[in-house]
Amino acid sequence: VVFAVGDKAEAAVAAGAGLLGVKATGETWVEVQDARGQTLLSRKVTAGESLGLNGDVPLRVTIGNATNTQLTFRGQMVDLKANTEGNVARLQLN
Repeated sequence: VVFAVGDKAEAAVAAGAGLLGVKATGETWVEVQDARGQTLLSRKVTAGESLGLNGDVPLRVTIGNATNTQLTFRGQMVDLKANTEGNVARLQLN
């Protein structure tokens, strides 16, 4: 899957293969921007879908349905609860 971003295309790789892994257990909305402000992902992610993303850190992540989303960064699970308010998670990953 390739997401065109301006004049540059960012490739989403198999989940687990990217710096950032996103797994949806239910429908969710995810936006990821890299250090250059490039949008790597900005769309609805369907239940059962898994994505891997690569980009320049820090990555700014917004998740619109945090309870339905699992996030990994550098192979480690990210605790979304600490960064979630009203089921929307906002965090920066270095």
